[in-house]
Amino acid sequence: MNGHLNQTKRTRACKISEVEHVRKYLTFVKEQLNGVRYYPPLNAYRYTVALALYSKALTVAEAILVLLDADFCDEAFGMTRTLVDIYFTMRYIANRDTEERAELFYRFIAKDVQGRGGSREGLFRSPITTRETGHPSNCRNVSESAPMVRQDGQGDGIGAGQL
Repeated sequence: MNGHLNQTKRTRACKISEVEHVRKYLTFVKEQLNGVRYYPPLNAYRYTVALALYSKALTVAEAILVLLDADFCDEAFGMTRTLVDIYFTMRYIANRDTEERAELFYRFIAKDVQGRGGSREGLFRSPITTRETGHPSNCRNVSESAPMVRQDGQGDGIGAGQL
């Protein structure tokens, strides 16, 4: 018998729960994104949509943590489906014909919001709208204007909430 099979691996148990690791990671990711002060290019939907989906994923992850803190574990587990959906949406958009798919997604979400009586303004910062309003000096960091947050502050089920 080989000597390496008899050896046991010693691991040190972490005293921080997995939920706390996720919470710390989310805090780190938000700080990094907001610290960069990323401004999507003005001539492409792909960047705006990607940033919006990223923002939505962070918001959903924070909601899951709140549910876990309140001992609503089954509901938190159910919300993880939304994270998987965001992943597949982003994967589909990025896989091929990225700009066309991103624009299609953008228009679909904007039409959906209008159909429910909401305003398209503030849902995304459209490359056309942003170009008309000027240089990124008009922009704010992600925590101040998450792309999927309506400017009137009302939740619409698409991405209500600040980072």
